[in-house]
This record gives sequence, C-alpha cells and structure tokens, in this order.
Amino acid sequence: MATRTTKPKREREIPKILEPVAEAGRIASFAAKAFFYAPGAFRYTAEVLRQTALLITGTTLILLGLVMIIGGECALFFVYLTRPLGGTDFTGFFEVPCGIRELFPYMFGYIFAAKVGCGLVAEIGSMRISDEIDALESVGMDPMRHVVGTRLLAVLIYVPFVYVICILAGLLGGWLVSVVQIGELTGSRYFNGYWSSQGLIDNAISMIKTMSIGISIACVGMYYGWTTRGGPVGVGNAVARSMIVNLILIHLIGAFWSLVFFSEGANYPFGG
Repeated sequence: MATRTTKPKREREIPKILEPVAEAGRIASFAAKAFFYAPGAFRYTAEVLRQTALLITGTTLILLGLVMIIGGECALFFVYLTRPLGGTDFTGFFEVPCGIRELFPYMFGYIFAAKVGCGLVAEIGSMRISDEIDALESVGMDPMRHVVGTRLLAVLIYVPFVYVICILAGLLGGWLVSVVQIGELTGSRYFNGYWSSQGLIDNAISMIKTMSIGISIACVGMYYGWTTRGGPVGVGNAVARSMIVNLILIHLIGAFWSLVFFSEGANYPFGG
C-alpha cells in the first residue's frame, strides 16, 4: 500500500505593503525580550563594564565635538537673527529651545546610530555568521544575556552620563561663537540668558528624548545583528538596513516627545 505523503504547509506570506509593520513588530518583540533578559546580564559584570568602556573610549569625543558644533550653530543663527532688532543679549536664551529641547538629542541620535548602532550590527552579525552565538549555547551560556543583555546595560549606563557632558559641550560651543568669535555680547550676558531661560524640566525632557533614542538605536542594531544571515554580504545589508530604520526612529521619537511635552505651549518665560 502506497504511503501518503503530505506537503509541508507554506507559511503565510505577508503583503509587501505590510512588511514594515511586521518588521516593527519583530523589532519590538526583540527589544522586549532584551529587557527581559537584561537583569540576568548582571552576572557578567566584567563584560558589561568592558562594553561601557568601549562606548566611552570610542564614542564620547565625536559626540561632544558635534554637539558643540550644533551649539555654536544655534548661537550663530540667533546672533544674526536678533542683531537688527538689537536683541543679541537673548542669544543665550535661544540656546535652550534650539539646542537642549531639539537639536542636541537629534545630533546625539545621528552619531549614536552611525557609530554605536552600526557597530552593534556588524559585531553581533559577525558573531552570528561565524557560529560564535551557537558556540555560547553549546557551553551552556545564554547568548541573549551575554551578548544582548550586557550591551543593553552598557548603553543604559553610558547614555545619561555622556549626554550631561554633551549639554555642557553645546553650551561651550554657543559661548565660543557668540562671545569669543563674533564678540557680539559678553560672557555674563550669554550665560545669564542661558541659565535664566531653562529649568529642570527642560533638561529632564531632553534626557528623556535622548534616552529613548539611544535605547531604540541599540535595540535596532542588536536586532539586525542577531538576525543576520548570508555571510559578510548579509552583515553589510543588515548594517545599511539598521541605519535607515534608526534614522526614521530618531525623528519619530523626537517628534513624539515634543508633542507630548509642548503640544499645549512651549513653556517660555515670556508672552501670554
């Protein structure tokens, strides 16, 4: 009697128009899994500290330099904007809405995505195609904790501290342009306008934006590294794909928090 063979069921294909939604769901699922396993990564304290040290030595200077440039650009714009009105003394005041509230988190995200996000894709993707992740499983180590969890904890440790320094670097950049280079106002007037126009809430909002952007960049980078297939070419494709996704996420997250905090008013200390 002939045996009856059954054909394996084909997986339901997702329409191309819905593929971005499915990809977003897979990234969100991976991010949730990463946070679930992150507490277990504390047993690998040495690896967490090593990853944090790599972030400090490899990323900090470029972040500080470019945020300083953005601070200088904000000051340059507002000096020449307010000069015809005789209001250059307000240059420091405008550093807050230009830099702290908006451009500093965005610039941080661009550099973090290019340097850290792409680096995570390349590193974890190389581990995937060379079977290093499978090797960790073979010796009884959970790669989600040792590979993903440790890097996520390193990002959570690194981002708050470096962003505080970035804010100070942006302040320094605005001072160098408006006071030292152009000489349109004195340092005391610049700093008085800067410190009188902000409060703890402005810095907290900026930190929330930056932390959200940094965590999303790390999760996207680790996801595309974790799911890399196809050898070195697959790693390159994953790096490019992660950068595109991160650039979109940076602006979506920034716009979301701006709407949340400033939809009912900009909270400036003047006007009605």
